[in-house]
Amino acid sequence: MIKKTLWFCLLFYSCALLKPKQKTISQQTLLKNRFMNALDSVRFQGKFLKVVGKIRFEDAQGKKQAHYRLFWIKDEKLWMSLSLFGIEGLRIQWTPEKLQVLNRLNRTYYEIDYRQWMRRYGIPLSFSEILYLFVGDLPKEWVEQSEISQQGGKWLLRFMVQDYKAQVVVHPTFYKVQSAVIEGKDFKSIWTVKEFQKAQMDYLPRIIEGKLRGKYDATFSLHHQRFSLLETPPALRFTIPKGYAVVKY
Repeated sequence: MIKKTLWFCLLFYSCALLKPKQKTISQQTLLKNRFMNALDSVRFQGKFLKVVGKIRFEDAQGKKQAHYRLFWIKDEKLWMSLSLFGIEGLRIQWTPEKLQVLNRLNRTYYEIDYRQWMRRYGIPLSFSEILYLFVGDLPKEWVEQSEISQQGGKWLLRFMVQDYKAQVVVHPTFYKVQSAVIEGKDFKSIWTVKEFQKAQMDYLPRIIEGKLRGKYDATFSLHHQRFSLLETPPALRFTIPKGYAVVKY
C-alpha cells in the first residue's frame, strides 16, 4: 500500500512538472490590446476626401493667411492649393517619397524628401504620419511602439520618434488625436485639435493649431470649413510650368 501511494505521488509530481506553464499577460499588454481593438473600429474609412478652409501662418517672414482646397487620398497623397482673393499662390503635394511645392508668386518649384527635410528643418515626420494626422487618426507606427495609459478619462501615449520624445492625447470616445507633442534637444512640435466635426459616420478635425520651434520657427492654424467625402479619385494636376526655377536639396 505504501509503495502504491509513493508511486502515485511520484506520477502526479512528474505530470505537474511536464504541464506547460501559462504565460502571464501584463497589464500594459491588456490595455494596449483594448485600445488597438477600439482604435481599428473607428479609423477614418474614406478613401477620398476634399476639404475647403482657411489657414493662418506666421514665421520669421511675417504673418500670412489664405484659403485652401485640400484633397486627401488614402495611402497615396495629400494635395493642397492655397489662394488669396481667388488667385492661387502655392500648390503643395505630399507623396510617400517627397514634398513638392509650386510657388506661383516667385515662379519656383521646390522638392525635398523626408530625410532631407529632417536634416534641414529638424522635423521628424513621415508621409504616413502627416496623412493620418490630417484626418485625426493615430499613425499606426506610433501605436505599435507606445506605452499606453489612461489619465483624466483620456488615453495617453508615450513613445520615441527617432531620437525625439513624443506624447499624444487621444479622445476617449471617438479615439482621435487631440494633441501631439514631439520634442528633442533643439526641436519641439505641438499639434492641437481645438474642435471636431462629424462627417457622416466619422469625426474629423475642424480646427487645428500647430507650433514649430527649432531650426525653423512657425505657428499655424487650419480651419476646415467644409468636408466632402468623394466616391471617385479627384483629378489632381501637379506639373511644373516652363520658366520656373527648380530648387532641390
